[in-house]
Amino acid sequence: MLIFGLWTGLKPLSKVLTLICVMTACLAKSTTGDLSPKQVVEQFCAMDADGKQLTTEGWSRMAELLVRPTAAQKAPIFVAEDFAVSSASVHGDFADLFVEYIVLGQIDSEFRFKSLAPNPVKVRVNYRLARSVDASGATAAKWRIEPPLQPPYVSVSAAIRYLSQLRETEGITTNRENVDATISTLKRKQKRSASHR
Repeated sequence: MLIFGLWTGLKPLSKVLTLICVMTACLAKSTTGDLSPKQVVEQFCAMDADGKQLTTEGWSRMAELLVRPTAAQKAPIFVAEDFAVSSASVHGDFADLFVEYIVLGQIDSEFRFKSLAPNPVKVRVNYRLARSVDASGATAAKWRIEPPLQPPYVSVSAAIRYLSQLRETEGITTNRENVDATISTLKRKQKRSASHR
């Protein structure tokens, strides 16, 4: 009743300004990254699947989701069809969850593709998150992924794009046959996967 009385006592311009301030505060909160632990990991995995961990620019964007940014891992590269993020188990300033990937195989440091099995394999990877701490040492609301980090889990198309860029822009000569063979294998898997949809 008191709030209604205060609201009705405001002049029209004051009401408009109050609404604008409330709406601005709501929009600012929704865009500043108050994400749940699950949403943080989903965002990380989506960027990873798109091959962001394999480029300097992409990795700098992914590093914003980490407690302590480290160097990106580029080998092995797991090639995955899909991923699913579990619900988080939150205990205080920490959260644990897992991601299940459907993995087709991996690309080693010499760019050779190796299947893990004749059929895609479900792989579970655990993630731990912590609430970030700001410069003053106070706990902030943002969840961040703790190390150790996993190697990249990229989609077939991201792996093809990455290897093609390496071949074209970086002029790989020592492992060129491996790169070409891996691209061919991945393109076959991509066609096979598309035909099963």
